[in-house]
Amino acid sequence: MEPLFTVGIPVYNGMPYLPESLQSILQQTYPHFEVVVINDGSTDDSLEYLQSVRDPRLRVISQPNRGLTAALNRLLAEARTPWLVRLDADDVACPERLALLTEAIQQYPDAGMFYSDAGHYGHARVISKIRTTRGTPEELRAITLSGYLLSICHVTVVLNIAKTQSLGGYRFNLYVEDLDLWWRMALRHDIVFLPKVTVSVRLHNASACVSNLQKLPLN
Repeated sequence: MEPLFTVGIPVYNGMPYLPESLQSILQQTYPHFEVVVINDGSTDDSLEYLQSVRDPRLRVISQPNRGLTAALNRLLAEARTPWLVRLDADDVACPERLALLTEAIQQYPDAGMFYSDAGHYGHARVISKIRTTRGTPEELRAITLSGYLLSICHVTVVLNIAKTQSLGGYRFNLYVEDLDLWWRMALRHDIVFLPKVTVSVRLHNASACVSNLQKLPLN
């Protein structure tokens, strides 16, 4: 069977969390997928680790450091499947993530994007889910038309690659490349919410969302 999904992981100095993240994908219950890792100029041991992994589903592409937005667009360009599944190098996918997505795509084949609940990971004091906008595709579109931004955890997102590229892909190197894409997607295509936790997001001081917390709301 041809792969349905490309799991796309942008990596910049992903150690020591990268092995757990990658293994959470390679051990999925649904087997028909490829993994594309963009090594965005890492200076730690990320590339050495990736080259040590022997799995035919894994492709590693190295490039000079160009930032997250460029790495995400490279993932869209390199994927050989209809759908791009997002994951970061420090987060962990639940074992049934791709199986759940397969069922959702069968139910909503014309959707432009899926997303789900997410949980926190690696922090003993945090047990809540990540704040997420919930609603039907029509409700999400109405929220967007009203001038509000959707709260969607980026690493839970699954993108229809053709529809995403027709919208212009990711834009801006301002830490809001995801919010900008959700805005454009909601206005043109259905965004479908899956009410299940499919990804656990690791909290640590070096993560992009923590280290850029002040810049994100300003941008």
